Amino acid sequence: MENGIFEHIAFQSNLTLEEFTKSLSALIDTDAFQFDFENENNWSWAHDEDQIEVNISKPFKEGTLQEWDDTVPEGCNFGVSLRTSNKKELRQSDTFNELFVLGNLIPKYIKMIEMIIGGKAYYHRGKYKK
Repeated sequence: MENGIFEHIAFQSNLTLEEFTKSLSALIDTDAFQFDFENENNWSWAHDEDQIEVNISKPFKEGTLQEWDDTVPEGCNFGVSLRTSNKKELRQSDTFNELFVLGNLIPKYIKMIEMIIGGKAYYHRGKYKK
């Protein structure tokens, strides 16, 4: 996804995936979240009003996110990935530039996550991470 965005936020919460997803979907305009799971992880995903895919992961075992990605801060048990759609016209859109990502998208999601969890969320990896 060379021209798109693929940004990662992590945080710690005792909420279930379903509880967190329900709280987030009450704050943002998305299509209906879908849910799935496998042996190590359960996740949900939807597209927001900007057609950015919001993918929320909560592995079943503590430390799994850090095993998968060494940029995830210690103690975080949730990961949120924000990425542009696979649709060519959206992926190449000038809308999804550094100013949009760092000035709007990441701060918006960090603020909403921190409101929900009452704690700190970390932007730890992405195309525009400085």
